[in-house]
Amino acid sequence: MDRLSPLAWAAIAIILVVGALVNIWMVALLRNKDWRNPELLNRRMPQRGPSMESMQKFVRLMRDPFSEEKNQLEQLSRLVKDLKDQDSQQ
Repeated sequence: MDRLSPLAWAAIAIILVVGALVNIWMVALLRNKDWRNPELLNRRMPQRGPSMESMQKFVRLMRDPFSEEKNQLEQLSRLVKDLKDQDSQQ
């Protein structure tokens, strides 16, 4: 296995040529780019990472995924209890 077959050498050569051509092409694109192009200047910068508030909301959601539903059920039960209390008083 010390010797490589001619097909293996050809494959290695093709890979090297393709890699070199891609690098040359990228350098040529970079050099020919018109930096005064308004589209390049007006391009928005990517947004920063998530804010602290959204991260805290995410942590709360992971700790208790059904907290909103629980709060709604508690509110509903309080309203029903208030209605029952009003009925019993009348």
